[in-house]
Amino acid sequence: MMRALEIAEAQSRLAELIRDVERGESVAITCDGRTVAHIVPEDEPARLPLSEEEREAAMERLMQLRAELKPAGITREEILSWIREGRKM
Repeated sequence: MMRALEIAEAQSRLAELIRDVERGESVAITCDGRTVAHIVPEDEPARLPLSEEEREAAMERLMQLRAELKPAGITREEILSWIREGRKM
């Protein structure tokens, strides 16, 4: 079960809470008995920057989506022309 602490107590015991979280424990922070935040262990390191392989896979997926989502009957040139003319689509 997740431990719950009021904000004032959490502030005074922050270093202890961080050590507990580093060991895998999760803590709920409450205000007037209502949970307002959670301090939880980070499961894995930050995802950025992406590896070269991940970037290539993401770009491939974007290109696939782009091909699937092309608007029918409107060309790129028409859109650019409208932009130059100041026309709203």
